[in-house]
Amino acid sequence: MKLLAFIGLYLAGAAVAFPSIKELKVAAWRRQFLGSTELPGDLATLAPGELSSVGAEIRAILLGQSDGQGNEGYSPPALDSAECRQDECCVWKHVADELYGLMHDAATGTCNDFARGAIRMGFHDAAAWDKFSSWGGADGSLLLSDELLRPENAAMAGVGAKMKGLYEGYTAHGFGISMADLLQCGAKVGVLACPGGPRIRMFVGRPSDATPAPLGRLPPATFTADQIIDLFADKMVSPSGIVTLIGAHTASRNHNVTANPPQDATPGRWDTDYFSEHLRPNASTGVFRFPSDVSLAQSPRTRPLFEQFSAAKGSWDKAYAAEYIRMSLMGVKSINTLRECTKAMPKGDKTVPSEPPADGNPQSPSPSHTTATEYQSSTATIASFSPGESSYPDGSRGHTTVPVNATVYEVKPTTGANANASANANATHEGPDPAAKSVPITAEAGCIKIRLSAVAAACFLAALL
Repeated sequence: MKLLAFIGLYLAGAAVAFPSIKELKVAAWRRQFLGSTELPGDLATLAPGELSSVGAEIRAILLGQSDGQGNEGYSPPALDSAECRQDECCVWKHVADELYGLMHDAATGTCNDFARGAIRMGFHDAAAWDKFSSWGGADGSLLLSDELLRPENAAMAGVGAKMKGLYEGYTAHGFGISMADLLQCGAKVGVLACPGGPRIRMFVGRPSDATPAPLGRLPPATFTADQIIDLFADKMVSPSGIVTLIGAHTASRNHNVTANPPQDATPGRWDTDYFSEHLRPNASTGVFRFPSDVSLAQSPRTRPLFEQFSAAKGSWDKAYAAEYIRMSLMGVKSINTLRECTKAMPKGDKTVPSEPPADGNPQSPSPSHTTATEYQSSTATIASFSPGESSYPDGSRGHTTVPVNATVYEVKPTTGANANASANANATHEGPDPAAKSVPITAEAGCIKIRLSAVAAACFLAALL
């Protein structure tokens, strides 16, 4: 009885002393994928109680406390109707739908060069800024000034002309949309036009500025990982944020080379093949890898996230949405006054179609579609698990352990005596904890669950009684 009482008190103490599994997952996700918690614009100076509802939500997204993806949608009234002019988001719904129609190839189900260019324009307009600059950032100056004449922007001239045409068409109807908002809307719709792309929440109300952005704020393709990390630190983007954002090269092509080669074998869709491609010793046939991207994939400061994202598309999508919202707010001083128009975003298509690879040869299976028993990263191996088994490959009974800095999946086995566990699409990653030696994965009710060491030990003692 004394032992039972002790165990009861031990469990009660553990319940009080330790956060919930959900809280641990949120903390682990923030630590692994979010990185920077530095707040931009007026979010850095306003107290939480002074924030508008939208300002508070943006703050929560940037701190990893809220999702940067949204599902809200609606059917807008006609563009020239009085109802549309009374709803700020109505015009953006018409803009976004028109952009999606121009960026998504309905015949192939993939995104096109206009989508690729729009994604790049959103980056180049926003990232031509750092926190020491008093101007620049996501202000529309890329198309309102002569910035397209700069070498790093020259390949976007055609896309820029189309975006200017759209802008002039809607402003001619009397809608006061800003070029700053249009470029960021275009970048988000461009991602969504690629099947599998996340539906990033949209915020509007950025002022435009025709002043050319500061020079030297964008990284050339020859930069090393350390140079890129140093450059983006001044933009409030962490090394993990850099890897998250550079993953957009999954849909890119190099227009400075005659053949316009892509950066992975499936440039028409949003997948994790880019990360897998850059972990290989050599580029696949028909694929062009930028020296800067290769450096990031090889650097010990950033390679682990390449490995993790290559097998965890759900985690990458979530991280990308949050990091791109951060990107889209660079240089914006009054974030608290923005309005949310996520409902204006197109629905998109999360179904990823098959697509001929860049070299025309059959594509090997992507790690993002590989089961846990087939995929092995350099940090962890997920062993096969069958319901009812009590022993594991490491010789232990009832649990198996992996290093705390390893990739950890929460998975449920399929039915059947010899079924293997498959990785959840939104794999859970636990980061290093100096106070812990391992993260146990315990079998309970036919599932594999992450448990705290203290709780797992107490449950094990209780099971012996």
